[in-house]
Amino acid sequence: MRYRLFDLPDLRANEPDPPPVSYGRRVTARNNRLIERGVNPGSGRRLLREAAPACTLRCKDCTHTVPTGRNIKTYWKCAKNPRGMTRGLATDVRLKWPACQLFERRRTDVPSESTAPEEDHATPEEVPEDALGPGR
Repeated sequence: MRYRLFDLPDLRANEPDPPPVSYGRRVTARNNRLIERGVNPGSGRRLLREAAPACTLRCKDCTHTVPTGRNIKTYWKCAKNPRGMTRGLATDVRLKWPACQLFERRRTDVPSESTAPEEDHATPEEVPEDALGPGR
């Protein structure tokens, strides 16, 4: 038996329990800790800024970052994620995250509709008369 000089009331008995932390907030906290340690949460690889501190490249500039999802919401995933392309929150990628060692710059020189080569359709002026058949 333990004796105390004074009997103190339990002050914690009247305090409400803290609200539980949601799964999304726990995942965000884990991802922030990984970035602080120099690891990209999307791919599990070291950050480029560890090798080059002046590097400002982000996941949004990488070809491995692909959009998934349906309807209105778009979820971004990393194609190089060791866990694969799941439908869960834990494998989502934030486009603002620093780039990792697997970074490959996204191509921006995709031809637009105005510069795309047109299909090879012959106009009526280019078609020979005998190709149209009799009666035309």
